Amino acid sequence: MLSTQLYDLIHANPFQPFVVRMADGNGYSVPHPDFIAYKRGGLIALVVKDEGTGALIDLRHAIALEYQTVETASAGG
Repeated sequence: MLSTQLYDLIHANPFQPFVVRMADGNGYSVPHPDFIAYKRGGLIALVVKDEGTGALIDLRHAIALEYQTVETASAGG
């Protein structure tokens, strides 16, 4: 179900920034759809963190998708 919600958030119009929250407490900010690569139904997503670096995240360990305010998203947190 989380994978369906993730796909919907990425393709929402208008897009709203969000965070993928992991079981270990880490969060991965997605300020724009260009910052995430994900195939519908997949178990892995690539989230770009900053200039060319990124993280592969295992969605089996994701516990929540949280909306961000524009100010929080632009601050990277």
